[in-house]
Amino acid sequence: LIMTDNVVANPNYRGAVMESNVASRAIKRAATPEDLVGTLVYLCSPESDFVTGQCLVVDGGSVMH
Repeated sequence: LIMTDNVVANPNYRGAVMESNVASRAIKRAATPEDLVGTLVYLCSPESDFVTGQCLVVDGGSVMH
């Protein structure tokens, strides 16, 4: 879960759901939209012109954890 305004306002994403989400990450905090900015800027820039067929996982370590 990324802490957007919609997620913050949704009561279904509070308590145990959010705790479980954070606990599943190597980085023990909720993701914010700002956490994605660097990756998005890179992908939209000429520096990524030669990048093809890659998965860039920006998940705070959920996959590795």
